[in-house]
Amino acid sequence: MTFKQSFTVTEKAGHFVAGIRNPGVNETLLLTNEQAELALILGEIKRSEELPAAESVTTKSKKG
Repeated sequence: MTFKQSFTVTEKAGHFVAGIRNPGVNETLLLTNEQAELALILGEIKRSEELPAAESVTTKSKKG
C-alpha cells in the first residue's frame, strides 16, 4: 500500500502536474512521494500544511 500526501498546486504548474490534470492554483492533490518528486523540484507543487498553526489569543482580564 502506498501512502499519499497532500500537496498544493502553485502558479508555476502547467496543464498537468505529476501526470494528473491541474485542478487549479492553491488546490490540493494527493500524491505519493515518487509522483511528487519532480514537481516539487520544479516548484509546481508545495507540501500542504497538515494543520495551520493556531494563533495564540491573549485576552485582558478585568481586575475588580
